[in-house]
Amino acid sequence: MPTSSSRCLSLVARVCDHVAELLHAIGGYKALELLVSPAHADETHASLAPSRGELSAMVEALNAAVLRHIDALAMAMAVLHAEMSGRDDPLR
Repeated sequence: MPTSSSRCLSLVARVCDHVAELLHAIGGYKALELLVSPAHADETHASLAPSRGELSAMVEALNAAVLRHIDALAMAMAVLHAEMSGRDDPLR
């Protein structure tokens, strides 16, 4: 049976993984910014003009990914907190 310390270390590793995944998902917003910002426009890609529907779909997908990672991170932190507090139920 794993010790409390090893379970906590495992949970910390999971939290770190979720943070890395969240940062990756947020990178999509940087790509979107580069796509739509006039400051980043160049002549070779000037003909790219995504529609409002396409941009909306992209933002919806980015939001879903970011929220999924935030939820996973929050749950991992709740479990870690419960483990460190000696509680069985992380949602108490």
